[in-house]
Amino acid sequence: MGATVSGKVSLPFDEPLIPLAERGVIWAADVCNAAELHRIMREISEELVMVKVGHPLLWSCGIGIISEIRDQYKLPVIADAKLCDVPDLIEMEVSILYGAGADGVLVVGLAGNESVRRAVRLDPRR
Repeated sequence: MGATVSGKVSLPFDEPLIPLAERGVIWAADVCNAAELHRIMREISEELVMVKVGHPLLWSCGIGIISEIRDQYKLPVIADAKLCDVPDLIEMEVSILYGAGADGVLVVGLAGNESVRRAVRLDPRR
C-alpha cells in the first residue's frame, strides 16, 4: 500500500520518514565547510529532528559528511542532491548517497517517472 504523488507514481510507504512524535525543525545546512557546520550544530543540534545537506557542503566536504553528521549528532540526514538524470544514473547516484548513510535523497520530479520509481525502489525502508 502506498500514496500516489501527482497521480503518477505510487510510493510504497505507510510510515513517514519522521514519526509524528518527532516532527520539528529540519535544518538546511547550507554552509561550505565542516568547521562552520559543526560550529552551528553544536549550538542547535538538540533542537533538530533532521539535517538537510545540499550541494555546497557535499561538494566541499564530500559525501562522507553525511555519516559524520549522523554519527556525531545522532540525527537523520537528507541528501539534497537535486538529482535529475536518466534512470540508470539516478539509480547509481541514489545508491551512492544511501551507501554514504543518507536517510533520504532528493530527486527532482522532472527526471521523469522511471527515474523517480528507481530511486524509490532503492530506499532502504522498503
